[in-house]
Amino acid sequence: MLYERNKSSSESLPVAVSTLANARCHDLEKSQLLGMIFAVCSALRDYRPTELSSHSHAITALLSRVKNVQGEVDKLTSGNATLQMYIDNLTMQMAKRR
Repeated sequence: MLYERNKSSSESLPVAVSTLANARCHDLEKSQLLGMIFAVCSALRDYRPTELSSHSHAITALLSRVKNVQGEVDKLTSGNATLQMYIDNLTMQMAKRR
C-alpha cells in the first residue's frame, strides 16, 4: 500500500491526500485507492478538535470577507442594472430623434 499502517492516521493523511491529488492517480489499482481513501477518512476522524478549533478564527475571518465581497458584488450588480436601464433609455431617445 502507499501508506503505512504502523503510522498514526494523521501522519498518513498528507501522503494519502497528495497521492490522491496526483495526476497519475488513475494508474492505481482500486484496492490502493480504497486504502488511501480509508487512511484519509481515519485521519479526519482522529483529528483533534483542538487542532480544528485553532483554525476557527481564520475560517471566521474568511467567511466575513466572503460576505463583504458578496455585498459589494450585489451593489455592483444593482448599479449595473441601473446603468443598463439608463443606457437603454438614451438609446431609445436617440432612435426617436432620427
